[in-house]
Amino acid sequence: MMHPTKFFFSLLGLLFVLGGCNHTRNTHTSTDTGPIVATYGKSKVTYDELVTQLKKTSNPDTTSQKGFQDFLRRYVNFRLKVSEAERLGLDKDSTQVAELLAYQAQLGRPYLIENEVIRPLAKTLFERQKDVIKVQHILVRVGGRDTLAAYQKIKAVRDSLLNGADFATIATRNSDDPGVKNNKGILPPIVAGRFVEAFENLAWNTPIGKVSAISRSPEWGYHLLQVLERKPAPPAVRTSQLFVRPQGNTKADSLAAREKIQALVRRIKSGESFGAITRQYSDDPYLKENDGDIGFRETGELIEPLNTRIFELKNVGDLSEPLQTQFGYHVFMLTGRKETASFDDQYQQLKEFLSDKPILQRHQKAFASRLRKKMNVSFDLAAFQNMVHSVHQDTLFLGFMPATPFRMAHEKKVLATIDQNYVVRVSDFLDVAMRERLGPGYYPQEEALRIANEVIDDKAVDAYIRKMNTVDKRFDALLREYRDGILLFKISEDSLWNPASKDTLALKRFFSANQANYKFGERLRLHTFQTANDSLLNVIGTRLKLGIGAADIAASFKNDRSVRHEFMMLADSTNTIYDRGFGMKKGEYSEPLPYLRTKVILVSDGIEPPRHKTFDEARAEVTNEYQKLLEERWMNRLYNRYKVRFYPEKLDQALASRKQK
Repeated sequence: MMHPTKFFFSLLGLLFVLGGCNHTRNTHTSTDTGPIVATYGKSKVTYDELVTQLKKTSNPDTTSQKGFQDFLRRYVNFRLKVSEAERLGLDKDSTQVAELLAYQAQLGRPYLIENEVIRPLAKTLFERQKDVIKVQHILVRVGGRDTLAAYQKIKAVRDSLLNGADFATIATRNSDDPGVKNNKGILPPIVAGRFVEAFENLAWNTPIGKVSAISRSPEWGYHLLQVLERKPAPPAVRTSQLFVRPQGNTKADSLAAREKIQALVRRIKSGESFGAITRQYSDDPYLKENDGDIGFRETGELIEPLNTRIFELKNVGDLSEPLQTQFGYHVFMLTGRKETASFDDQYQQLKEFLSDKPILQRHQKAFASRLRKKMNVSFDLAAFQNMVHSVHQDTLFLGFMPATPFRMAHEKKVLATIDQNYVVRVSDFLDVAMRERLGPGYYPQEEALRIANEVIDDKAVDAYIRKMNTVDKRFDALLREYRDGILLFKISEDSLWNPASKDTLALKRFFSANQANYKFGERLRLHTFQTANDSLLNVIGTRLKLGIGAADIAASFKNDRSVRHEFMMLADSTNTIYDRGFGMKKGEYSEPLPYLRTKVILVSDGIEPPRHKTFDEARAEVTNEYQKLLEERWMNRLYNRYKVRFYPEKLDQALASRKQK
């Protein structure tokens, strides 16, 4: 496992201080164009490369000459250190290589899924959400494992439709959708992302007026539909709702509720606040405290006819007419309308939306299966089937448990090979299979084969990740950035941190030569007694009145954990209650002061005059300053070794040219 400090430096430090780096082994050659602004060894830094790297930092100054110059020097210093690490062979060190491989495996899977599965899915969803589609739908459910009867039924239905049969009539007779008797198969306008994938694929891939192909979803069964209408989706709107519920079930109750909401609407139109009216009179307990705000809604999110009513509102502040539903009477006020966002702006929201959807899991499995076909997988299906058939079906999965004869006999065998040198063992399959809990209706031998194929698919992804940097330039750049961070940490540790912190003799010599720089100014000597026990505070206060010293009082409470004593030396304000001590004379003490659910008594021990620090007191500062000296000397050696040259005139010309544009 990587050391926490090392991880922080090599990953965050590299990205935060310098941004990413485009580095090739042994020499750094930029593919960026633009004037050369610095050279070192056989490598160069171009202006365009510098701009690219500067933009990756946390506070990029891409306008001022000084900002560019400062960053250029820091960037060259960084590249020099990495080049020196390579010269010393640190990039070939087994520990560094193993660490990079571990990071490659850790980074590769989320990177791959993000770019090959999530982003394409999000892009499809984004494009589809631009439209609203109205369809007629027929569903034929699948019962049990036998799908033939259901398929034959849906196929016969489709044949009838293609021959001119009336869709509504056919849907009413044949659809298993429970709402078909009322809607004749006509669904409310649909928006992408709210229905099963198979259904949405039909809806968005079928031309208007045409009967779709047949599709099957695992959740429902076979789908067939006809697209009636397709139109652009309106932007999301934000509304607030005033709701009045009838007090009973009679017509008189309904009429009274209608008259009440109409009267409230008149008050709003005459100038009273919609929010104030809602808070006082709305019968929706969840929304009334928030002025009735229901937030932004995309079309299709609310039930009909509420969905239609809110999208009829045109201008912010417009009120709808009272609308009656089975729940009561609703009035909406338009409070906002979203501008259409770009895919990049909306990507994170789309990604979060997909994160817990079954479609994401299906596409991940499908991607792994596709990738497997590229990875030269060798799987002896007959050998696997012989292995699982050697155990009775009823007890097959019990044999996968640890220490069973079956596992002990087979776990070390090769299940599959990938790319000739990546081995998947039977134990990999068994570790997954033993966690499966099969329900009724499943055939264990078939399930074992399914699991084996999924394990091989998953291992194919791992095998691909091992070589992904050779086929994916962006991933290779990420790995090289991390690799450079590892090398930067290692060479800094060897050349700076260890010498600066461990060479006590050198530190003491440095301290002696610069002792005048390490001194304390005036400092307040302060005792504090902290406790939540009022009786103990009274005891401490009484002893202080008797003239007993703070140190003696502290000694008497040495074994009492209910009293916390601290002695501190304060040079400056701490912005805490302890600052009260600066206004106290030596020997003076405070009354009990509230502090963090306890109380504290401050006792001043006077002001200690300025003095020079001892080596132990100054060690942290000495180490830091000595490290700076070592780094300065080291960088001078590197500048000479790699013959660093800067070209400020070319940098100035590039900046001037950029400003003119």
